[in-house]
Amino acid sequence: MTELDISIVGDSALNIVFGSTLDPANGSRTYDPDAARHVRCALELLERQPIQGTIGATPAYCALTIYYDPLTIGYDELVLQLNDRLANLESYIAAQNAEHPSRTVVKVPVCYGGEYGRDLEAVAKSAGMTTDEVIKRHSAPIYEVGMHGFYPGFTYLTGLDHKLDIPRSFEPHDSVPAGSVGIGGKQTGIYSLTSPGDWHVIGRTPLQLFDIERKPALLLQIGQGVEIEPISAAEFENISQLIAEGTYELQSYEQEA
Repeated sequence: MTELDISIVGDSALNIVFGSTLDPANGSRTYDPDAARHVRCALELLERQPIQGTIGATPAYCALTIYYDPLTIGYDELVLQLNDRLANLESYIAAQNAEHPSRTVVKVPVCYGGEYGRDLEAVAKSAGMTTDEVIKRHSAPIYEVGMHGFYPGFTYLTGLDHKLDIPRSFEPHDSVPAGSVGIGGKQTGIYSLTSPGDWHVIGRTPLQLFDIERKPALLLQIGQGVEIEPISAAEFENISQLIAEGTYELQSYEQEA
């Protein structure tokens, strides 16, 4: 493996870049599955062989940010150790692909429109579709969990139908309920916590994506597939009740990678 592409991020973090999210043809942001695979596998290797002085790591679409204590380990020494730890990254990726030829796809129930998706009609109008067509197109792909975003558990899903590419709202919502499914530009994602937001909310899942008391705290893991199942308001309430009682069983299956 060639030397890692590393850059400084302040005085206690650095960034390792494995690819680009920019499409060279038009400069728009896209998703590079190969870069994402490198990020995930690099994180696994560093978790198996942690470097003394590192505090944590945050994976993104094509980069991995490493946080460290500069009083314990200096930047130059950390770079040397990272290059050493990840020297066999390519062979590790090949071995993982051979050992795990499939991926887990999690079924995520989503109720679209109404009180659960207040922006569905606006999205349909902007896209020149009916609300039913928006639901059909949005729930058709098998998405992939690309990364977790600006707060714990916010789940970015890759694979959105390009016809649903809707610019973010100029009038952000003051409060978006946890579980809300939104569209922001070329991306779709799920809010894990109630927060302000400028994505167009088209539906909501009753699933709890982030729970600090649960292990793991994140329901959906990076690299997993996500199949959205449209449900009715009555089904939403029923699943919510089962979750509250602790009797709901998350549905998933294996799919060839």
